Amino acid sequence: MSVSEGAATTGPGEATAQRGTGTIAALTLAVLAFSFLQMLVVPAMPVIQADLGVSASDITWLQSAFLLTTAVGTPILGVVGDHFGRRRVLVAVLCVFAAGGAIGVFATSLPWLIVGRAVQGLGGAVFPLCVALVRDAVPARQVSSSVGLLTAMFGAGAAVSLVVTGPLVDHVSWHAIFALAAVIPLVAAAMVWRYVPGHVGRPVGRRRLDWPGGVLLVLAMVPILLGISSSSTDGWSSVRVLVPLAVGAVMTAVWVMWERNAPTPLMDLRLLAGRPVWPLHVGAAAVGFGMYGGVYVIAQLLQSEGVGFGLSVTTTSLLMLPAMVLGFPAATLAGVLGSWFGSRLPLVVGMLAMVAGYALMASVAEQVWSVIVGIVLTQGIGLNLAFTGLANLVVEATPITQSAEAMGVNASARTMGGSVGSQVLGVFVAAGTVTGFAWAFALPGAALLLTLLVMWAVGPALGKRVPRDG
Repeated sequence: MSVSEGAATTGPGEATAQRGTGTIAALTLAVLAFSFLQMLVVPAMPVIQADLGVSASDITWLQSAFLLTTAVGTPILGVVGDHFGRRRVLVAVLCVFAAGGAIGVFATSLPWLIVGRAVQGLGGAVFPLCVALVRDAVPARQVSSSVGLLTAMFGAGAAVSLVVTGPLVDHVSWHAIFALAAVIPLVAAAMVWRYVPGHVGRPVGRRRLDWPGGVLLVLAMVPILLGISSSSTDGWSSVRVLVPLAVGAVMTAVWVMWERNAPTPLMDLRLLAGRPVWPLHVGAAAVGFGMYGGVYVIAQLLQSEGVGFGLSVTTTSLLMLPAMVLGFPAATLAGVLGSWFGSRLPLVVGMLAMVAGYALMASVAEQVWSVIVGIVLTQGIGLNLAFTGLANLVVEATPITQSAEAMGVNASARTMGGSVGSQVLGVFVAAGTVTGFAWAFALPGAALLLTLLVMWAVGPALGKRVPRDG
């Protein structure tokens, strides 16, 4: 058979499948890069705190700054991706993420390190942009399993980061983790540019972007997050907390009025506030509360002297590793279950698993076995089942032209929930007592259970089954 004859036997369907495989592989690498790097600094925070000679409350700004820019930037970048091309915006976001890592490499003081983490926070738009691109690239019946694969990368990336962080911090320097954060996103950006075709994720509209709406959204969200971040040190009744929250509430009302009357609004409030969608944002906030807040409490318990276990960064990472490894098959299973039975099933099962894990740690937090099992249930199996279910439900509930916008808002809700969780639970951790840690584990479980009941009551039609292959 000649070369030309061989080429002729490759039909359009096979060529399309090959392009789709390359697209999914590149997007998977992008999500893997972000998941690997977003949690990389968390186990190292106690060491960075001691090296820089700062207080426990000051060091939390490394996570708060990251969450703040993620919460603000993700929904805006999702809209920008819908307007100017998701592939193009994804590459730019990965490059900005790398720039944040470069700042951390050379940082010798906490303020500069906080700047680097704030720049890295814009990388939060990676996942919603990738999910939207998947919807562009694969048939509808394969979207659920493909999103499950992307979500699985969060578990895989976190597992690898936990293996790498401990030895790097203990035997090299915490600067080394930021060096990785400067290189890996650039590799992912190059892969996306090379293997995601130009027509995938092309601009879905040429209408004028609502820049005033974007500025108003920033002015609304930043004061709210700053107020929440100050609560752990100043208390909820402090002027430094109440004034920013009040300003944020006023600016939120101004933003809503602007969006309702703007000729080309930044966000479609009717879509985002509709019954099929808003319960998913509430669920995302609860999952974020348990995800970011919970992992902070777990790390503090394992490394703290006295009431904690006094473990090293490496040992802490190894104890978290089983959960992160199990997260990969859990997310993959969630995608399959979503294809067969609807995406509400993995969401419900995942949130219940997180509730069970937090209840276990709240009741017997002084036993290391209970913490390990709790980590598996909350940060491994439960989180990845719930995360995949949420992502697929958002995709199913929104038009394809607004996929990145809706996913961006959902990711922002998750991040804001995590910001609240980190600060609120930090108050109980600061008490340094067994009772304090018990409450720090009980609150996320209670929030998840209450949210699940609300979602079940108002969203009974969510998660319709998508036909599977064949």
